[in-house]
Formats: sequence, C-alpha cells, structure tokens
Amino acid sequence: MTSSFSSRLLGASVLALSFALTAQAQDRSDEDVIIVTGQKIDRDLQDVNASVAVFTGDVLDQNNVLSVADALELVAGVNTTQEGRGYSIRGANVTFTQTVDAGLVNNAPLSSIYVDGVILPPFQTQGGPTRAWDVEQIEVFRGPQSTVLGRNTLSGAIVVKTKDPSQETEGAARVEFAEYGRRQYAAALGGGLTDTLSARLSVEYFEEDGDITNPFLNIDNQDFVEALSLRGKLLYEAPNAPFTAKLTLNYVESEEGFGGVYDADNRFGVPDPDPFLREGWNNTPVFDDRETKQAILELNYELNDQWSVTSLTGYSDAELFGQKDGDNGPILFEDAFRDRREKTWSQELRFNLESDRLTGVTGAFLFTSDFELENFGELGDIFLTRDGNPGLGIPSAEAAIYSNPALGLPSAVVPLLNSATPEAIEIQFGDMNTYVNDNYALFADFDYRVADQWTLSLGGRLDYQAYDYERFGAFGRLKASDVQSYLTDLEGALSSIPGFPAAAVPQVLGAVEQNYIGAISSALLPRLGSTADQSADGNDTVFLPKAGLTYDFNPNASLAFTVQRGYRTGGISFQASTGIMFPYDPEFTWNYETALRTSWLDNRLIVNANAYYIDWKDQQVGFQEDLSDPFSGKTVNAGESTVLGAEVEIIARPTDNLNLAASIGYNDTEFDEFNTGNNDFSGNPFALAPKWTGSIRGSYDFDNGLFVSGNGIFVDDRFQFERATNRLDSYVVVNARVGYRTDQFTIAGFVNNLFDEEYLTQNRSTIFSTVGNPQSFGASLSVNW
Repeated sequence: MTSSFSSRLLGASVLALSFALTAQAQDRSDEDVIIVTGQKIDRDLQDVNASVAVFTGDVLDQNNVLSVADALELVAGVNTTQEGRGYSIRGANVTFTQTVDAGLVNNAPLSSIYVDGVILPPFQTQGGPTRAWDVEQIEVFRGPQSTVLGRNTLSGAIVVKTKDPSQETEGAARVEFAEYGRRQYAAALGGGLTDTLSARLSVEYFEEDGDITNPFLNIDNQDFVEALSLRGKLLYEAPNAPFTAKLTLNYVESEEGFGGVYDADNRFGVPDPDPFLREGWNNTPVFDDRETKQAILELNYELNDQWSVTSLTGYSDAELFGQKDGDNGPILFEDAFRDRREKTWSQELRFNLESDRLTGVTGAFLFTSDFELENFGELGDIFLTRDGNPGLGIPSAEAAIYSNPALGLPSAVVPLLNSATPEAIEIQFGDMNTYVNDNYALFADFDYRVADQWTLSLGGRLDYQAYDYERFGAFGRLKASDVQSYLTDLEGALSSIPGFPAAAVPQVLGAVEQNYIGAISSALLPRLGSTADQSADGNDTVFLPKAGLTYDFNPNASLAFTVQRGYRTGGISFQASTGIMFPYDPEFTWNYETALRTSWLDNRLIVNANAYYIDWKDQQVGFQEDLSDPFSGKTVNAGESTVLGAEVEIIARPTDNLNLAASIGYNDTEFDEFNTGNNDFSGNPFALAPKWTGSIRGSYDFDNGLFVSGNGIFVDDRFQFERATNRLDSYVVVNARVGYRTDQFTIAGFVNNLFDEEYLTQNRSTIFSTVGNPQSFGASLSVNW
C-alpha cells in the first residue's frame, strides 16, 4: 500500500467521520427501508458496506426502465457501451474481452448478471432473460463480490430478482409505443392454485426498428431488436413445516441487428462520414439470433429460529447464431458466421445464520460449463483482385499467365483472357472450439458484533477452477465454386479464339492452377494460421479472503473499512493471425474500501458513500496486436494497474409525494506497468473508463393522480482503447415522463434524450463507431388488477 494511497484513504475516512458524527440518533421508519438480497443475506441497505445501487419495482416504473441495460445507465461508476450491449464497472470493461471472438477463451467476464440467484452465460447479457418486465428489484454491485457470488465478479455483479407467485390473484399488463418502431406488449398473471401451491406467468414481446439506416443494403432498420420473453414460476409452501420450493422456468428468443456507423476516420470513402447521420455501410447483413432456456429450483428450509438451509440448482442452455461483416464496410472483405452454444449447470448449498451477535452465510458451490463455438467465414476481394496484391505476394493474372513468356500465348488474346478473370476468388475458413470449465468452491461470510458499536466481518472463498480448451477441424481453402467457375469461363474463352489449338487448352488451364491459383493459396492460406488440432488446459486454486470492521456511531450512521481479494481465472488465448495459443495467468485485485452509511429525517434522507483503492496484478487485457490486422486479437497480462475512486449515493423523500435520488462517481484508472514487448502502455488509463459519471432522478405524484418524473446522466470523456487513442467526448442525456395514475391503470407519455444530445458510445475508428440513442417520443398504458 503506497503512502499516497494511505494519506488519501485517511483523508477520506476523516471526512466521512466528520459527517457521520453529525448524524442524530433516530428511530428508523420501516416505510423507506430498502432490503438488499444479492449477497445471499437479506440486509437493510444501510447495513451493506458494499457499494450498491438498488432499483425497486417502483423506481423501475418511474424511470421507464425496460431492461437491465436501462438500469445500468442510471448508475454512477458504471458506463454502458454499444447501446447497452456492454458495460464497465469502475473502469473494468466487460464489453469485448469476454468471448472466444476476442481472443479470450476462459469465457469469464469481469462482471456477471444473476437472475434469481443463477448466473447467466456471458453472451446472454444482451438478449437473455434481462428484461425488466415483472421484475421486483435490480441491484448493481460495484466492486468485487468474489467471496459470496464467486465466479466472474471481480469488478462487480448485477443481481435481478423477479416477482414471485403468491396466493392472491393478481395481474398486470402493459403496452408501449414509441418512435423508431419501438413496441412493447407485456402481461403477467398469478395466484393460488391450491392452498399450498401458487403460480405466476409473465410474457413480454418487444421490438424496435432502430435508428440506423444502411444505404448500401437499402434498409432502414439495421439495428433492429426483436425479443420474446416467457417466465413461469411455481411456489410450494408446506402447510405444516417451514419449507418452501420454488421452480422458475425462463425462455427467451431474441434477434438484433448491428448498431455500428461510419465516421470521419473510415477507410472506404463513404459519401458522408458524419456518424450522426446514423448510416451503416456494411455490405452483409449483420445480426445475432439468440435462444435461452433456463430452469432454477430453489428449496428453503428453516432448521430453527437461527439457522436456515437453501439449495439452489440452476441449468441453462443458451445458443447464439450470428453473422458479421469483418470490415463493416461496403467491400467484400470477410463474411463470418458463428454458432455458439453453452450449457451450464450449477448447484449451491448454503446455510444462513441470524442471531443477536452473529449473522452470515456459509456453503458450497459446484458449477460446470460446456461451451462450443463453430466459426465459418469467407475472405473476399480486398486481397484477391484480378490485379493481384504485390504486398501479399500475389501476382496479377496477366503477369502470371496471359503475358507469361513461358506459355507463349499470342498478345492479341490477352484482353479476351483478362475479361474471363474473376473479380475475386474467395477464401473459406473455419474451425471448431470447445471450452469446458469446472468450478468448485467453499465460502463463508459472517458479521460478528464484538461490542455495542463494533462489528467484525470475516469471510473467504476457497475456489478451484479447471478449464480445458480444444480447437479442431480448422481449415483454409479457396472457394471451390469460384475456382471451378473461373476455369470453366477461361476454358470457354480459349475455345472461342479462332485457330487456337484445342490441345493447348489443358496446358493453359494447368498453368493457371499452378501459377495463379497456386500463388494465391501459397500467399494467403498461411495467414489464416495453423490448421492443426490444438488443445490446452489448466487449473487454478485460490483463497480469497475478506475482512472488515464497522463502527456504528448511532442507529443511523456507521463507518466501515473492508479489505478483500478479487480474482478471475486464467485461460488460453488463441490468435487467429498466427494460429498460436497463448496461455495467460489469473488476475487478482486487492480492494481497500471505506463505506459511510447515514440516514436522516426518520429515514427520509439517505446519504451513502464508498471510497476505494484497487491494486491490480496481472490484469487480463484483450487487445489487437496489429491494428491493420483484424485477426491479431489476443489476451495478455498487464503487469500492474491501480484504480482510485469514490461513489456517493443520495436517496431522498422530502414529502410523501416527492422522491429524489442522485449519485456521482469518480474513478481514476492507470496501467502502472503494461509492456507487451512491442507496445508500452504504462501510464495510460483503462479503455472505456470515464473519470466522472453521475445521475439524478426524481418523481412527483400530485394528489389528483397526475405525476411527473425524469432522470439525467453524465458520462465524462474516455478513450476507446488501452493505447489512449480514439477519444470519446463527454455527454449529458435527460429523459422525462408525465402521466396519470389510478389504482387500476397508468397512462404516460415520455421523451428520451430530451435535448437530442449527439454522442458516441464507441469510437473504433477504421472499424466502426456506435452512437447514442437519439431523441424519441412515446406513450405507454399499464393496467393492474
């Protein structure tokens, strides 16, 4: 721990202490108590030392939140990218470096989403069961949750709790219409089936055309979204025993287009490079088609007044089929198809204790994941033009054949033969990848009140992960139909030349295959990497300790200090441009965090703050080694990194009609030591890591049923890449909503991006950029019974 950090942390603690000591002791009001469940213990928000933003069902409704991505927009310390398809927490980006596509094949993102206690596969963060319809609460944890949640929570976790069945018959329905073809149809119905069995069924269909056109493909819905979400729940409550059983079934089918546009740095000279024209220029339709099936069985039994036991079993089968355009531009460079499938199974058995002085949880966790990826693609005319490519060692057809003195063809026939040369002979390539991960863990996290005002927190996780990666069936070949078509056309052209000897035709065709087609194969196929079968495996066993101390100044103010270790397993990185597998090490963080919790005015005002310092070792960074080679992506370990920051959350209810909340986050990231051999990124900030983020939201309910609500977010400038290049400007977005509410229905109108702010969420330069959503108006109708 550096002296600079110590002094900053001491200063933050003294400042927090001075505020805490001014808090007056009051009796807590239950009306405004927020219960946090994501750490597997039901706790009052004021008793949770982790930095967490909580969105109850009312808050989700007031802010017209339709998905987890919408909620993340409103969290300080979190930055969403690519229109919600990715995000970063405290500067740790989980957008690109989480799948085989990016050269990171441990299938382990830095943060994960949990739905009803079960982790989602990484590529289901968008298009999986992450809609906010019929959701009771969303909790966004900033900072490591490795002790209790474990796998893939080094930077944080998003915990979603959906609504449970009850014996009371109830239902809800909602429709929404907005600009850019946005439509939502949703309904939920639940109630008792017997005295001991209740059920709930919810369904949502959502679609939008998007705001990006594609002049090349002549379509106006390049970034379309269409999703069908189904959820069924059964709850059994034993009549004569403290036992419950809950079965949850989720099914989601979704498809989405490509949100990329071109800007001034594009390579292909499109007519107008302004990204805010919202034009894409890919010549191949780009989409992801996902299907997720998930089952969760939760069993709860109260052993006595203090102990309870929970069994949580989860199974998911998620598949994604996608098509992409390798250059995202109007040339035939690469068309690629990917078919991913991941089956996961998890089993957790935990024991919860709640007594006067000791509370906590301990248990065991088992997890297995079987991930498959099949790639197939075609490389087109960016390399294989009839004029050849001297830089790649490919001669032109004329130099190789038609003007080749060794063949002695008459010069008069060269133009005719040139006309028979195809514009391109494409290369086909592909492979199969499998990744199997097994994870076993024992964990414990307890709070012990050692004195009236002092609480000691101790926890730890013993975690074992084993992974096995295989790549097989790799191939690279010239597209047979292109070759055959070319030879057939050439044979026809030779046969049509008056006086050309028929016996010479096979000789010329043979020369073509040897001197031209063979030259293409020799020059390009090795660039696709090795076609040999490859495999690698590894395992990690780690202990992740946690310790903390909390001082309660009074029932409404506390100050805590926590030290804990975060972790993400190592893995194998496959670099397509070289065909080489690169193993990389696990990454670890030591997190030092101070938490201030205060409540005021009979709990109508909550002011919470967290200040943190993160010491990061062997940080896994996925980067493109050669910016001119899209196949050069791989994962490496940065030597050392540090993060210093703070978050402040304010929740206020000045009157029964007015609700307010605000948050601000400061996050300073730096690669202290990051030398890849060819590049030295030391001193640079993390990619997509703004220093300042903030949000504010509020709602007011008039006594006559009218209401108004709104929110605003601020995101500071940041860089797209770890090279500290491709800067993205800061932006402010404001949303507003007004309507009328009764006990039975709500009708509302809204405007998103009220001031029509133009901003980029990605700036990938020569590849593509993504723009934030434009101003749009809409209306919704909700019914409850």
